[in-house]
Amino acid sequence: MTVTAHVAAGVPMNLSGLTPPEPFRWFPYLGARHAVPRRPVLPGAQIESLCGDELIVPNVEPPKYPDWLWPECAACDSRWREKTGRSKRPQLPAPGGARGARP
Repeated sequence: MTVTAHVAAGVPMNLSGLTPPEPFRWFPYLGARHAVPRRPVLPGAQIESLCGDELIVPNVEPPKYPDWLWPECAACDSRWREKTGRSKRPQLPAPGGARGARP
């Protein structure tokens, strides 16, 4: 038996101990990975990402390399975190900051 409770962010929480499926998946498109709803789509179909971009599903699955190594779209990542109740992405210091700076 699965019992669900709703958390403050409006995201259902599964209390069965099993991880529920993610409501979104990451889709590589034009140099970034975008979050799109997890639902069946046919090749050639247009789907809207969480950032609002219209993506076209290719006729063949994108290669795992290098497409799945692309960075997440920052707007999709932010909205994905809001909708799934995850914490915000931590801000990392810029490379070569105070400790790594050279004279």
